[in-house]
Amino acid sequence: CQDYGCLKPTWLTELGWPTGAHLAVTEQTQAEYLVKAYIMALAVPGLDKCFWYDFRDDAADPSYWESNLGLLRQDMSPKPAYLAFATMTRLLHGYDYLGPIDLSAASVAVPLDLSGSPVHVHRDGDEIVLDLTLSDEPEKTVRDVPIHRLLPGEPTGLAMEVHADASDNLIGARVRDAGGREFMGDLEYLNWHGWKPVAGMFAPDASREGPHELLYPLTLVSLYVKRYHFRPFYLHEGDGLRCRVRVRNLSVVTRPRGFLFGKDRRRVAVLWRPCGVQAITLPLTVIPGSVHKVDLYGQALPNDDPMVLSLSSAPQYVCFETQDPCA
Repeated sequence: CQDYGCLKPTWLTELGWPTGAHLAVTEQTQAEYLVKAYIMALAVPGLDKCFWYDFRDDAADPSYWESNLGLLRQDMSPKPAYLAFATMTRLLHGYDYLGPIDLSAASVAVPLDLSGSPVHVHRDGDEIVLDLTLSDEPEKTVRDVPIHRLLPGEPTGLAMEVHADASDNLIGARVRDAGGREFMGDLEYLNWHGWKPVAGMFAPDASREGPHELLYPLTLVSLYVKRYHFRPFYLHEGDGLRCRVRVRNLSVVTRPRGFLFGKDRRRVAVLWRPCGVQAITLPLTVIPGSVHKVDLYGQALPNDDPMVLSLSSAPQYVCFETQDPCA
């Protein structure tokens, strides 16, 4: 609605994850999801209210998911999500959302699990390799390898190793976002021999209607090799194949999430690392003065190096003051 000049208040009226035995997450995961959901909701323009469902488990019945959505158990004892909610509201009460924190310098590649996707893979030693060979049939201008894999988290691009044959054809990828838009396209000309790292960032077409930002989750629809139309095909001797291409170590490029809140000169940064990443260490040298680092439940984090934060999959808070209230 914002794209059409009519920003209307929106309420998110039921939000929650159950912790019982059926269709459930762990209590720790429920706490992490709660804070991530609220922080991301605070960053959405026009999202006026957000309601957790519900306050207390409806019953002590782990077999029924809707009985286990509470912040409190049936006996009124608090779950970790209750403590996480209390920490978040205590640290951010009265603060305004100032914007996202650019953490692109901390981007990492997470291997993509292709199990369950329709693509045919083979093993070359210990490595899984995709064969994107383009045939010499003149009507075959594109070799499209369907993958249809839902990408984890909120990735910003793809990375892989590509074995090319100096054919000067093109390798590319098709990606679809949650709004049904496909984008990305060609990645690189295949103008080398042997293995080489290739990467590309997701870039929605700004000329098309709809939001210009990515709408997660994303689906990797396919990888493809496309004929380069302005010169003859490169022809392998003896096998009749044109443009023999292989791909290995297919990964999604992702980065930590960061959100900045402020009140006067006080600032709180809320940060977490992406799913599937074991460790990311983030320097805090850009922050002026001293910092106070707090975990999901309000406990002070180890301060062995006050200007370094070891990111967790659970949200963490970095509290500090700035000399410039407009910064």
